[in-house]
Amino acid sequence: MSMLNAPAGGVEKASLDIEEEELDVETLKNILGPDAGIIERDEEGNVINVILGKSKEELEEDVFDKEVEPVPAKTDIVRGM
Repeated sequence: MSMLNAPAGGVEKASLDIEEEELDVETLKNILGPDAGIIERDEEGNVINVILGKSKEELEEDVFDKEVEPVPAKTDIVRGM
C-alpha cells in the first residue's frame, strides 16, 4: 500500500466556506461539482474518506425522481381546467 504525503495531480481549490461537520454526505455531494471532491485525512495524513460530487446525470435523476406535491388552483381559469 502506498502513501501520499502531498497532492498528486489535479488542482487544489480554495476550501468551501462551510463546516464539513455541519453537513451530511449527500448535501456535500450536491454542493460539489461533478469534477470536484473532498479528501478527508487523519492526523497522520492517511486518507480516511473521499467524497465525490454528483455527476450531471445523478443530479437529474434526483430531480426527476422527486414526488411533486399537488398545489391548489389559485385562479378561476386554472380551476376550470
